[in-house]
Amino acid sequence: MKEKKGKITASADHADAFGGERVPLCEMLSSEEFRQSEGLPVALGRDAEGKDRFRNLLEMRHQLLTGGTDAERTAYINAALLSLLCRCSPADLRMMIFDPEKQLEVYRGLPHLQGDFIAEEQIIIALAQAINEMNRRYGLFYELTDAGIPTHSFKEYNAIPSVQKLPLLLVVLNVRKKWLRKKDFSNYLCSLAQKCWAAGVCVILATDRSTSENNFITHITFPSSRRAGKGKGKLSMSMFGTPELCVQGASVTSAELSAAVAEIKAWYRVHSDLVPADVFKKKDGSE
Repeated sequence: MKEKKGKITASADHADAFGGERVPLCEMLSSEEFRQSEGLPVALGRDAEGKDRFRNLLEMRHQLLTGGTDAERTAYINAALLSLLCRCSPADLRMMIFDPEKQLEVYRGLPHLQGDFIAEEQIIIALAQAINEMNRRYGLFYELTDAGIPTHSFKEYNAIPSVQKLPLLLVVLNVRKKWLRKKDFSNYLCSLAQKCWAAGVCVILATDRSTSENNFITHITFPSSRRAGKGKGKLSMSMFGTPELCVQGASVTSAELSAAVAEIKAWYRVHSDLVPADVFKKKDGSE
């Protein structure tokens, strides 16, 4: 993927929506650490030592977000999506978004979307389509392996010069706990999460239900409302095989988010394969 180098500048407003000093996402996405990171780094936040912390989406694979408030879970999703949109063109990344609570409406119309937002009555069909795409990709891997080119994953497939590269498919599910009680929904989600990562399909499931789901490699938790006074804006990430990481989560104001997504939409009306790196603008237009 090609990248147009540019600046990402912070807004002067650092007031945290959760009641304390926030970690501005635009500062993290303008850092040299983010620009030089390999893979698909996702901005998590800042640790107790003041270090910005990122994780590669391809290592996190599929993520379960629990606890906290709608706003805290949505803040993480916004940080993850904007991190990816600063790296990936629509040819590199396709997204399916199911958001019945309408927390992610700003992303409607993005060229990265695989169709429109998923309607409630279409969610089972959409999950089935994601599973079909996952299985189609495994079929491609098997065909190449049978032809003498051992291929077992999305990464290995895309490293072969003669094939048409596959985009990463990101399935974002921002749901209330009632959805996890629906048998069809849970069954399809389980089938997808069990083996999707090697096919280049990642899932972010955010829910208000306090649950432990073994099919998810990465668990991100927020303090309960009873600890809100001291814990707002903080998150803990546990990933299989790694120590738990606690940070003050990255966040973006509503104005910054709307302006950044509008900039991305405008960019892709003109460009197709270049990635906009300067999606946050200073209000006075200065460099």
